[in-house]
Parts: sequence; C-alpha cells; structure tokens
Amino acid sequence: MKFKKRSLIVLLRLGVLAFGALLLAACTSTTSTQSKSTLTQVIERGTLRVAIIVPNPGFAVADPTGNLVGYEADIANLLAKQLGVKIEWIQTDSPGRVTLVQTGKADMAIATFTRNLERMKVINFTDPILQEAVVLVTTPAHSESKIADFNKAGMKISVATGGTQVEAVQAVLPLAEAVTFPSGDDALQALLSGQVDAATTGNVVVGQLIETYPGKIKAVEGSLTPPQDDGIGLPFGDFAWWNYVNTFVHNINADGTTWSLWQNYFAKGTSPCTCSVPPPGQ
Repeated sequence: MKFKKRSLIVLLRLGVLAFGALLLAACTSTTSTQSKSTLTQVIERGTLRVAIIVPNPGFAVADPTGNLVGYEADIANLLAKQLGVKIEWIQTDSPGRVTLVQTGKADMAIATFTRNLERMKVINFTDPILQEAVVLVTTPAHSESKIADFNKAGMKISVATGGTQVEAVQAVLPLAEAVTFPSGDDALQALLSGQVDAATTGNVVVGQLIETYPGKIKAVEGSLTPPQDDGIGLPFGDFAWWNYVNTFVHNINADGTTWSLWQNYFAKGTSPCTCSVPPPGQ
C-alpha cells in the first residue's frame, strides 16, 4: 500500500515537472519570437512592409504599370534589394505613419516624415534623407505674395492633418484659420477648388506643382519653418533594425545615391540635404 502511494506521488510530481517544462518551453518560444529584431523578421518573412503616402508627387506616385516611383519609393526599393526581400507597400496618410510603425503593422515609414523630439518618444528615426521647409502656395487670383500677407482674419489655409504643418501655420499666422484635410493632395485640391486661400506644402515640390497645374498655382515668398530633417520612421527601441537601416541611409548619402535621386526628381544641381554628397567624379 505504501509502495503504491509513493509511486502515485512520484508520478504526480513527474507530471507537474513535465507540465512545467512544457509551459516553460512555450513561454520561451513566445519570448524568442517577440524578441526577434525587425531585421530578422523581415529577412525570415521575405518582405519589407513599407508605409508610404501616395500620391505624393516627386516622392511616391504610381507609374503607368502601377509600380511606385519617386525619391522615397526608390530609396525603399534600394533597401529591399539590399536585404534581398520584396516590398509590401502600405499606403497611409500623415497620422497613420506613426500608428503603423508603433503597432508593428509596418516595418518602416518613409513618407516625408519630419524627425522631432515628440515623435521620437514613441518611434525611432534614421539620419536625414532630405530637408524641407514648410511654405505656402496660392492661386494667381490672390494678390497676396508674402507669408505675412495671409496673417489676417478670414484667411483660410489648408493643411494636411497629422504633420507639423498645423503648428507652423498657428505659430506664424495666428490670425488665419488652419483648415485640416486628410492628405497634402486633399489640401491642394481644396485650394484649387476655392475652398481656401492658400495651402501648405514642402518647398521642394513647389516647382513641380506650378508645372503640373500651369496658371493655377503660384508660390508665396518666404517660409513658415526653417529646413526640417526628414528621416525614415522605425519601431521604437529596436537597435539592430535601426542600426541596419541607419547605416544604409548613411551609405546612400555618402556615395551620392540620394544626390542622384534628388536631381532626377527635383532640382538639378541641388542636394536633398547637407548630409548628401555628389557621386564621385561630379
């Protein structure tokens, strides 16, 4: 009887130990998966999930075959090629850039994404891939020609929500009304349709807008902000992924790649930012 009781106790103990081992293995497996760097996940998955704003003239637009081309789209394609993976594009708007990266639905966001300390509390940023200032464009029907001319009651300025442009308008043009729209393209269309008096945009695309809408767009003298650094947004706290992508950015700035792409899509003879240098021999 005693032998049977002891055997039962031993079996129970072994069962508890076995269950504990299985539980530990499951927890270890889950922790291991969760602790994998985005870099490892991208390579294992074979795809790079990229949050991007489309259409964004000069930066990301669909060509006749449906492929995305532009300064930022090309940079993302170069990174995917370097990694040996395919790209999964995730179209977003300005507010969605942070959310997609923060929740892990996107591995990175490359979407004229200004680096600032508030955003860096929740996501990481690479070194700059370009610099741009916030400016205004208006229509030829408006006699106003300088930024200060729009600082008066009754003036409506269209702004893409989720970016830094709302704060810029409120700081420099406190008497005007900032009217928000889901995207920069929506804000521009509001100007063209006469809903507002001016629209915010980046200084680097003003020439393209004037060329795209001949006789309908004119530049406003001055800027709402100094040049701001735009980087690639990455998941917070993932050093291995940040280190890889940031080194990639450093390399394409240093070997003239970003310079060449910039001149292809924007002004010839200019640089996207002070971080970029001309290709060797130029």
